[in-house]
Amino acid sequence: MSNLDVVEDTYKGPRHDGEYERLRVQHELVKANMDGKLVLAPIDLTSSTITVLDSATADGYWLVDLAHSLHPQARLVGTDIASQYFLKADKPANIELHLHNIFEAWPNEYINAFDLVHQRFVLPVCNDAQSLDSIQKLFTCVKPGGYIQLHDGDMETIIEGPDRVAMTEFRDMMGMAWGIMGHNLSPGPKLAHWLREAGAADIQETLVFNECGPHVANQVQSERAISVLLALLDGAHLLLGNIPGFPSVQKLGQLKKDLEHELRTSLTQRYSAALAATERNVNDEALDRLKENGGIIMVTFLPELVSKHDDHQTLQTVVDHMLYIGQRIGFDHIGIGSDYDGMFRSVRGLEDTSRYPQLISEMLRRGISRSNIEKIIGMNIIRVLKEVERLGVGTDKTQPVLEDDLPDMWDDSLRKLISQTYPDAS
Repeated sequence: MSNLDVVEDTYKGPRHDGEYERLRVQHELVKANMDGKLVLAPIDLTSSTITVLDSATADGYWLVDLAHSLHPQARLVGTDIASQYFLKADKPANIELHLHNIFEAWPNEYINAFDLVHQRFVLPVCNDAQSLDSIQKLFTCVKPGGYIQLHDGDMETIIEGPDRVAMTEFRDMMGMAWGIMGHNLSPGPKLAHWLREAGAADIQETLVFNECGPHVANQVQSERAISVLLALLDGAHLLLGNIPGFPSVQKLGQLKKDLEHELRTSLTQRYSAALAATERNVNDEALDRLKENGGIIMVTFLPELVSKHDDHQTLQTVVDHMLYIGQRIGFDHIGIGSDYDGMFRSVRGLEDTSRYPQLISEMLRRGISRSNIEKIIGMNIIRVLKEVERLGVGTDKTQPVLEDDLPDMWDDSLRKLISQTYPDAS
């Protein structure tokens, strides 16, 4: 079938002019957040014989952009479920656009044929089983020694808190919408697992964060992120507006106004205030100085420091803290400071140290790489302690110890509480 044939479009996501504009903005947003790169695989993009497949190419915009940085004789192939949306004007001569459904086996001439196979932002129209099946099929197109690059989102990992009410409502509403459709709202954290199931080796994970709000240094990127979120809300309404139980047009309209206002005007974007409003948590300025010093922040499991809201005092919110810190200053500066020896109750899901495997599983699910998890659970603190030991050897031992002047917290009421909580303690 030629790329000019028009067939029934069975795509389960939105298809309208606004959606294609959103895809353009999203392309520029993600590209800028990847330092202007479209390809992260270590592949020679100057080769005249390179072959690239872009699955679920939509109109072919990613390929057209990529073609500007490749040899003019490189072969670029894009496929999608319907050809009526393919770009026809300004398409480089070395780009081919063809029909293909990601749920079907690939043509024989595509098997083991491509140096780079690429696909992004299509798995939210699938469930988990369909996602794995489509990736297994797509992986057959990679040449031995070639690369596959998948890119998908995590719509569920957000910064929550009293100044993020609209964003939390938006996340929950999108979760309900995708649940109604039977789709996977956040396939991104599962990509590495699915690739391993498909037989891929040497899997590398990169987290790309989209920030928005007046605190963001790059306001062009902030505006792109805001427009993508608002367009997603419009798309959900077009797809599901008439389904019973879905929010009304009036409710969605108000949510859109609230969300846009919150994203453009919120002045609070801190590790402490965004996740748990307490003076004991660390603000962004302190985090930035910690990075400069090569230090480490120990993420605690104390419920009141994890979140001020009881229903958010969970294992998942602990990982929210880790992701926020990692996004701001890097995962080299995070450790675990559970404080199990100093709490009277725990967050849900982290009742004791036997729950550490679940914590690690959640970190993997949310897209934190294995190497970064190894740092968080031990390697970072070992590095810092070695550095402290090294500096301590050469320090004048007459120098006074630096310590905070804290009021005495032990009184009769606290001693009574300790005795009641730990009756066997001496």
